[in-house]
Amino acid sequence: MNGTTGVEALIALVNDPEPEHPLRADLAEEYSKDRKKFLKNAEDFTKKHSEKRPQPD
Repeated sequence: MNGTTGVEALIALVNDPEPEHPLRADLAEEYSKDRKKFLKNAEDFTKKHSEKRPQPD
């Protein structure tokens, strides 16, 4: 696997996760049962824990 293939594989997992093979069972269950809630929680988590993007000069 080269760098491009690895990145493509990661993008595929983000776009089409496999909840039947979860790292976190609680999140996989939420993803499967209530996608809207899962996406809202993911957005909130990202806003809380991500770094702000630098603004161009």
